[in-house]
Amino acid sequence: MTPWLDAFTPAFGLLALGVLLRRRLLRDDAVWSGIERLVFYVLLPCLLASAISAVNLAELPLGRMALSIWTALAIGTAASLAIARAFALTHPPMTSVLQGGIRFNNLMGFAIAGAVFGPPGLALGAIATGLIVPAVQTITTLAFALGPNGENGRGPPRPLTVLRQVALNPLIIACAAGFALAALGGLPPASPP
Repeated sequence: MTPWLDAFTPAFGLLALGVLLRRRLLRDDAVWSGIERLVFYVLLPCLLASAISAVNLAELPLGRMALSIWTALAIGTAASLAIARAFALTHPPMTSVLQGGIRFNNLMGFAIAGAVFGPPGLALGAIATGLIVPAVQTITTLAFALGPNGENGRGPPRPLTVLRQVALNPLIIACAAGFALAALGGLPPASPP
């Protein structure tokens, strides 16, 4: 039982620390807004790119993983949209149902897979995350943008605007960079001090 506790305690301990910091020390919304921007635009992309780039793609069933992950996401998307339609939800609540149906904390699974299964689990977790994140980011960006008033509330967006939003998403760019670097043999070794 100890290996499981060793795997789950740090991950959930960080969540608990975040709650404690939010309630006791860092109560200002502006601080959290800055932290969220730092994580979304810098830290998480760096983590994704470096973790994916470290994987030997030839050793993994990449095609089968992609097929199973993307099929599950497609089913989750269709089911979420069907539920939203069955309840006659307008666009804003529909996007919430969609996100609840397909947007889960796979990064927590990534961290735990590495802790439980070591390097092989970390490799599988990195690739699974690299396949999940761009798909979910694309689906949710399209869902927000294609609403009656678009994502920005100023009318339906132009297709090039939506395409640019998807193409410039830092998480999608990071995953693509990670796969490209992995295909080229990974990141170059660090220079000695």
